[in-house]
Amino acid sequence: MLDELVRKELSEEEITEIKLEEIIKYMTLIKKSKTFASAEIRKGELKLLSELAESLFELRLSKILEGKVSKGFDEFIFNIFKSLKQFYVELLIGRYIIYNDKIYCIVQKPLIYNNHKVDEGDVLVLPMREAVPLIIASYLTPYKIDIEEQL
Repeated sequence: MLDELVRKELSEEEITEIKLEEIIKYMTLIKKSKTFASAEIRKGELKLLSELAESLFELRLSKILEGKVSKGFDEFIFNIFKSLKQFYVELLIGRYIIYNDKIYCIVQKPLIYNNHKVDEGDVLVLPMREAVPLIIASYLTPYKIDIEEQL
């Protein structure tokens, strides 16, 4: 089945929709197949399946990075990459306030940071390494500068 998904993804310009039901059905078949195969055959099968899964991921990710709309069971995964891409681009064009590797962010959801409760609307200045996961998880939004005004 993975080979069919890779083939279909290669043949389509847009991202193909892979339904969760298809994946669940496929995983059930994979689990059942291990009872009929020797350990050596199973090892080879898993290597091949891993390579196909990696190829499918890379194909779908490349389409996302080209601006295609994600859809299917893995849409939420690729939305993370869209957020990373947006953050990266806006970082490199100078849209964020950064000082000594720290980025100014506005809290979107209450959270505990360094044993302190911070509430929605509060401003945090964090090392980028710590801020990015919280930005991706929608706890923080980087404070943005209107760079068009500075021109």
